Amino acid sequence: MDYTELINMARDYQIGDIPSNEKALIYRIINSEASTYRIASSKFRFRQQNYQERNDYTGLKRLIELRYIEENQEQRKIFGGSMVYRFTTQGLLYIFANKLIYPPQLLINYSSNSLLKTLVFQYFETKTISQGTARFYEAITEYLNDCTRTLTNQNFILKSEQESNDRREKTLGYELEELVKVLAIKLALMYSESNLLTISSALVENDSARVSLYELESSMKGIIASDRKFMHFLEKTKGEFDEIK
Repeated sequence: MDYTELINMARDYQIGDIPSNEKALIYRIINSEASTYRIASSKFRFRQQNYQERNDYTGLKRLIELRYIEENQEQRKIFGGSMVYRFTTQGLLYIFANKLIYPPQLLINYSSNSLLKTLVFQYFETKTISQGTARFYEAITEYLNDCTRTLTNQNFILKSEQESNDRREKTLGYELEELVKVLAIKLALMYSESNLLTISSALVENDSARVSLYELESSMKGIIASDRKFMHFLEKTKGEFDEIK
């Protein structure tokens, strides 16, 4: 697994002081259709702007400066000249590192982004992500938070003069590999039959609700089991653990 491109991109990450109005704009983009922000190209040229429009303009400008969002030129052509803004890798790093609440669709919308392509879709098929249950997404969210904090923290670790970039990249790559292995084992244990029964009994007291939860999570188990990418990686990870024993 090659994390070099992702590690290099994370080196440019800027931690911005995000005030409430800019964070609100980030959430609006997260929850909008296709997780983008679209405005008419002439909207901000009018002299008479309402308070919300001025706030949006200021927020967009600041997020562009931080390189958290960028204009999507291809979609601008599709939408007849409207400006369409999407999150950059830096913006996604901010979202996951700070554990902002996001809908699962965000992962699908940015599946081609190098961050999610490397950390998620290298190990999971799109169908698995799109049909994930709340418990599944909780595990994915924790994993992404751990990965992005590992990536962004590299900018604050004092490096010895003897430590080369290559060595640091290998260290970060190893740490990221260990995190996804932990996720794989965690999901395998989470969706074992005994744990499914235990969890469904512990979370709800009503019998019908308990059965419904069990059926939902059992269905998720089937989706994961049919995911060739994940099962291949799980078998590989299990083999490595067996060798250690």
